[in-house]
Amino acid sequence: MEDMQQSSASAHVGKSTDHTLMWQRINRILALIVLVLLIVMPLCLILWKGFAPTAESGILSNIGQLAQGDNIKILWNSVVLGIAVVLLSTIIALPLSYIMVKTSLARHQWIDILIMIPFMTPPYIGAMGWMLTMQHNGLLEQLVPGAAKVTTLFFSFFGMALIMSCHLAPFLYVVLKKALLNVQQSQEEAALVYGGSFMYRFRRIILPMFVSGYSMGALLVFVKTIGEFGTPITMGNRIGYRVLTSEIHHSASIWPIDFQHAALLSTLLLGVSMGVWALQTWFQTRTAVAGDSGKGRKTMQKAHNKWDIILYAIVGFALFLTIVMPYASIMVNAFVKQLSKGLNLQNITLDNFIQVLSGNGGIALANSLMLALAAATIASVLGLWFVLASEGKSKKKESDSWMRRLIDFFSLLPNTVPGIIVVIGLILFWNNKVNPIPAYNTIGILVITYTVLYIPYAVQNIKNVNQTIVHNLMEAAEMSGSTGWTRFRTIKLPLLTPGIISGWILIFCISMRELVGSLMLRPPNTDTSATYIYRQFEQGESAQGMAMALLSVGITSIILILMQVWQNRKER
Repeated sequence: MEDMQQSSASAHVGKSTDHTLMWQRINRILALIVLVLLIVMPLCLILWKGFAPTAESGILSNIGQLAQGDNIKILWNSVVLGIAVVLLSTIIALPLSYIMVKTSLARHQWIDILIMIPFMTPPYIGAMGWMLTMQHNGLLEQLVPGAAKVTTLFFSFFGMALIMSCHLAPFLYVVLKKALLNVQQSQEEAALVYGGSFMYRFRRIILPMFVSGYSMGALLVFVKTIGEFGTPITMGNRIGYRVLTSEIHHSASIWPIDFQHAALLSTLLLGVSMGVWALQTWFQTRTAVAGDSGKGRKTMQKAHNKWDIILYAIVGFALFLTIVMPYASIMVNAFVKQLSKGLNLQNITLDNFIQVLSGNGGIALANSLMLALAAATIASVLGLWFVLASEGKSKKKESDSWMRRLIDFFSLLPNTVPGIIVVIGLILFWNNKVNPIPAYNTIGILVITYTVLYIPYAVQNIKNVNQTIVHNLMEAAEMSGSTGWTRFRTIKLPLLTPGIISGWILIFCISMRELVGSLMLRPPNTDTSATYIYRQFEQGESAQGMAMALLSVGITSIILILMQVWQNRKER
């Protein structure tokens, strides 16, 4: 009798398992379909639009267009700019990372927060701040009249590279600091005991463990530079320096519109980006050095000495260059009536903020808030779905393991592709006659664009939390007879909530300030905070544009600070 009951229970468990596996497979198939429609198809249409034969040209002639002199020059400009930004970013970030790891200044953690401020600000706002500071009769010339000879030299290739380097140097700083922290104290102390000089320790211990991390950071800076849109469209257009991103925007947005040329340039940019990613992976596998995981402090930090004043001067100069120079002009322009009247109390006003909020700027800000709210919510829900669909035991014999890998790859794909390429793909997909959904040229296309661009942030945040969950909890609930929905609602979802909230807030803040998708896909007579800032700056109304920039950055910064406070309380 007992054997019959056990057999019946085993059969019931077997049927339940088969039923669960069937629904998991259906869920993964649906997730793949959604990802293909949202992300893969738009990117594939770029290749099709660029190389598909037409009545005027064939495939070979379309491929030959890539080798035309003008396209090669634009590609060369992008590559040279990427290399220059890597070099300048290294000059800024390398001394900072060494000082904040190896010297007594490492105890000042608030300096890390200041260093990261430029990277947390949209690059187009930083570029506008630099241009307002350095332009004729700008802030620098008003404060230092003799600086006119210097400001004229700024509007050049060097100035453009400097702007982008100040934005990306904090990112490289984080990578370099992490690489230096991997150098163990015991290794350096052993070399010091045996008489090793500083240069010997640097060459034989620090450098080998540093090269792998630096190569990754440098190549990521290069990819971010050639895919950057905000600075080339502002500073680049001002000085006539054409790069791939600005030319893609020109071909797809300015009459005569040429989507085929935009698709060809997007393919070129995509090829360079993917090639750099492959090079970085190859190089890192050959330069990675395993470090000692001993206990105690990982790095040797020097005690206070008389040379600390020089270290403070270096850090101060870097902060002045990356923060004070661009952001002082943003603050001044937002609060003065007329910059030409100088800095005095009679010239200070809040009228710029009042005009922004009471006019079209208020509508633009409300649009950004609404779009960011919708995109963050949809992206978080989809991100949760994709993470759950891609999880499972990694068994070679599992028949649908390839689906899990594809879901994981497709959901993170927009994070590895320059944003303007994703936008061009979305234009080709949603503006296609075959597409039955009339989203193009409506406010809905911006929600779709933000969602596609920032799904990876939701997926990554939720996945990081999901990997820390002990699966014994779910197994114990299943053995107790709990259904799948009950297990998800009472166990899984509460544990994933911190990752969902973090991803939602991050997407909301980035969407509030998004430029490339907003500029190229917004419906007629519809502004967001980013397009309002850009339009005001281009029309010479920098005061109202900078007031909107402060409002936008202020709102998102407050939200990020509150999130950090909330996370700190949760950890305690």
